[in-house]
Amino acid sequence: MIDLFFLGTSAGAPSIKRGLPAIALKYQGYFLLFDVGECTQRSIMKQGLGFSIDAIFISHLHLDHFLGLYGLWETLKMQNLPQLPQVFVPKGLPLLNEIPYKQIRSGSIYKTDKFQVKAFRVKHISSSYGFLFEEAPKRKFILEKVKDFLPKHFISLRKYGYALVDGKEISLEEVSYLKPGRKIAYTGDTMYYEAIVEHIRGADVLIHEATFREEHQEDAIKKKHSTIKDAALIASKANVKTLILTHISSRYDKVPDDELIKEAKQYFNGTVVVARDGLHLKIDKEGNVHEI
Repeated sequence: MIDLFFLGTSAGAPSIKRGLPAIALKYQGYFLLFDVGECTQRSIMKQGLGFSIDAIFISHLHLDHFLGLYGLWETLKMQNLPQLPQVFVPKGLPLLNEIPYKQIRSGSIYKTDKFQVKAFRVKHISSSYGFLFEEAPKRKFILEKVKDFLPKHFISLRKYGYALVDGKEISLEEVSYLKPGRKIAYTGDTMYYEAIVEHIRGADVLIHEATFREEHQEDAIKKKHSTIKDAALIASKANVKTLILTHISSRYDKVPDDELIKEAKQYFNGTVVVARDGLHLKIDKEGNVHEI
């Protein structure tokens, strides 16, 4: 399973209902943190996630997305951790607390044998990025082609890429295929920007900012943010399975989630979720989303 924890889901400023942007992703012992709004460390504690963070990714340098990094870093230094997380930020991070970091550029920026994180440009302020978590593909055997000689020749196929079966050489590619890994995309802050589609096409989950409702389209354009319609159109064009709306303006705190979902469903046929602080989602092996 892949676990997503929404630590803060507000836009610009906190409200009673929502804190500032931060999303945690846990996968096979790794803990990744996307954006660190003010008080993120407290949200981490409230959700019982611990502080063994492997990497932190800051989407852009508006205060609501990175100010919490400094307090979190001081807390991390007090935890006697075996190592501090790698920090990835756009160009121009104010140098406080002597935080070592790597500057984000488009493309793969963090990679293990299990997954990679890619950065891609979005349209907000200069040096604004979205991120794509991409699970490594897995080798799957075609049962009909291997049932007669597995497991006897399994080691040979995996180690050498071929096996001799009754005097005939059988290659791994003949009897198996690579199943693409799961993909989870996060846009950070962005206005409607179709270039995003190519970077996230086929994602299982798209976490897209949706600061405004469609009736406030002019505000969205002026402030370089997205409406719910904008997010839904990107999700539809990219053929993603599940759209999660986040970065919600506090002006909609009293609007029922069902109403926001209904607005998105006019333009997107997949599953729609409205993020809220404390939301915990699991993504199963087939890329389907389950609320915990």
